[in-house]
Amino acid sequence: MLRDLKCPACLHRMSYREMVPFTRKICVRHASPCPECGKSLIYDKWPWRATNLGALLMFGAILVPTPRWLPTFDLAYVGVAMCVIGACTTTLEESNF
Repeated sequence: MLRDLKCPACLHRMSYREMVPFTRKICVRHASPCPECGKSLIYDKWPWRATNLGALLMFGAILVPTPRWLPTFDLAYVGVAMCVIGACTTTLEESNF
């Protein structure tokens, strides 16, 4: 992600290697423990959804053939914008599972 992700409980800054368990599968949020305090953490819901929906719009607009009257590149730009906004605003929160 584009910003520093920190544990909300102990303020431990996650490295990129520590963030890998949060994204084991595409489009699925996973809970993973903080390496410092052991609390279960997960990505925030709405930025995660915006990033995945943007990626779906972007790749769908590029890969799916559409009629000439439908602006495909406009949908791709909206998808890119949603991916960037979602990636810039994502945070970690404590998991309830």
